[in-house]
Amino acid sequence: MATRPKISAVLDAHETLRAELDAARRAEPTQADPRRPVVLCDTFLATMSRHIATVEDVLYPRARRLLPRTDGLAAEQVRIARNVEHTMRAIEGTYYGDAYAPAGPREPWWALMADLLAEHDRAERVLLARLCAAMSPDELDELTVRFATVLERAPTRPHPYSPHSPRLSRWQHRFWAVADRMMDAMDNRVIPTKPRTRHGAPDSLLTQYLVGSPRSARSPAHR
Repeated sequence: MATRPKISAVLDAHETLRAELDAARRAEPTQADPRRPVVLCDTFLATMSRHIATVEDVLYPRARRLLPRTDGLAAEQVRIARNVEHTMRAIEGTYYGDAYAPAGPREPWWALMADLLAEHDRAERVLLARLCAAMSPDELDELTVRFATVLERAPTRPHPYSPHSPRLSRWQHRFWAVADRMMDAMDNRVIPTKPRTRHGAPDSLLTQYLVGSPRSARSPAHR
């Protein structure tokens, strides 16, 4: 039977997101790789879009079923998710020449994104801690498999004007996932096709899939 995962799984997930955000934020074009800033921006946007959609589709429904008095928590996380998606859309527009993209430098938008990611991190810690306290190890393993499956087919772009509701979110995420992949192909957009795997024994199933990049128990971060 799997060991109950620790709350550090969420922190690990956001370590990956922070690393990708920092890489995109600091990227500069070079003669050898003039598209490097765009590629790294796309990588972060895809990872973040997948993560927040999967949390909404997998963790929120389970929280509503198992946890008492979750309305305020869910509403706060939906508010954060909307702000994250609006900011991602603004950042995306500055790289792709959107006519409605905000004028001025990108750095203030990246700074706002970093702040929102920290806020999202804190809210997600609370949610996952309560779920881990309420679920058995077997239930957590089942949730892990579900998370992994949904993560693979989640949208790769932000959609801030789409509904965030228990009944509509899952269906619109499926629609946008298909549409996003078609647009990615047409735009020749380079995005990660699956979570990056690190060699070695995994910490736990839930940790791996919440992270979005499976982490080895023997990796330097665990020493």
